[in-house]
Amino acid sequence: MKQKNIDNSCMSLSQTSHVKAFDLTSTPPLEHHLAKSIKIPMFNCKNIDVPNRSRSSTVSSLSSEKSQHDFLENTRESLRNKIELFGHTHEEVAECYNQIGTYYFRNGDFEASFVSFSDALRCLELLIMKNEEENAGCNTIDIKTDSSHLRGPISKTLVNIGISCWRTWNLDYSIDCLQRALKIQRQGHMSKKAKNNPELASIWYKIGITRSLREQDVLAMEAYNEALLIWKKSCGPVNADVARTFDAQGKIHLRHGNLDDAMRCHSKALKIKKQLVGEHHSSVIISMTNCATVYKRRKEYEKAMNIYKRIVHIQIDISRTKPSEGISSIKIGNILWKIYNLAHAVDNTSVALLQMENMLKKCQDAGLSENDLMFSKLVCTMRG
Repeated sequence: MKQKNIDNSCMSLSQTSHVKAFDLTSTPPLEHHLAKSIKIPMFNCKNIDVPNRSRSSTVSSLSSEKSQHDFLENTRESLRNKIELFGHTHEEVAECYNQIGTYYFRNGDFEASFVSFSDALRCLELLIMKNEEENAGCNTIDIKTDSSHLRGPISKTLVNIGISCWRTWNLDYSIDCLQRALKIQRQGHMSKKAKNNPELASIWYKIGITRSLREQDVLAMEAYNEALLIWKKSCGPVNADVARTFDAQGKIHLRHGNLDDAMRCHSKALKIKKQLVGEHHSSVIISMTNCATVYKRRKEYEKAMNIYKRIVHIQIDISRTKPSEGISSIKIGNILWKIYNLAHAVDNTSVALLQMENMLKKCQDAGLSENDLMFSKLVCTMRG
């Protein structure tokens, strides 16, 4: 069925890379339209990507500047073709906008990503209203077009917008979008089994992050607990998402000086990650660093230093065996600097310098560069 044309305000990003976003306030909330759907089937939305998740079909898989440019141009061309074929109000058009938004997000142009994600949302909003107009006055049995299958794409698009708002510090609008996405997802997951869908947990987790960024820590902890409850039921307790949620909770406890609770959370995260990927993994290093930070706050400097030393050894091993993990010399230098400062805190400067010399030698043996700022700073400090 041929789509009706809409006015010129529905301009595509294929025509310009920085266009004004659609006015999202010009139509009633999406929840109002979706609640009127006749059926609420389970959906599997594979065509819209959350910016902070990687997939082989998204820009996260691109390995060079040229391939990224080619990806953008190809997606713009696809967008032009789909608009010509379907009009502006079609799921595949929204998918292209989301892919373009993901490209901009991954490349640090958060304003452009927000515009593109907003265009995708507006496209889906207009599609729902169009379906409602076509179905006006029809009996249930005569319904031509059901919009309930759009729950997934709309929810994903709202999440995309919410995440892009983190980078521009538009946290109020981020919360609004994420809560709307949660409401839409809940409408589509009515059964007890469906309520444990990981999609719901993922949105709760992102709400927790946004609340934490706003320092609304009580609300953030509530959101993280909701996410944990669903993830444990749907994926089991030994799960990467469970681990990162424990780490997020640990940081809130640390901020409030609840050091025992912080250590408990970070230790749980570390244990889970080691079970899943072993010790030699960048995500494990994050949890180890979190534990060391708690020890440092407790003034248990030796324990913190021992963790940092172990991290350096792991980093060097990873840089040799898994260069794709991105363990750079500056990351290793940052940990070495932490060790040096901790040694000073316990008045053990001679030992600190000896350890630094040994570790810098290991870095040299691993072929890591000493030309970056952090290594130069360490060498100058040692010679001084």
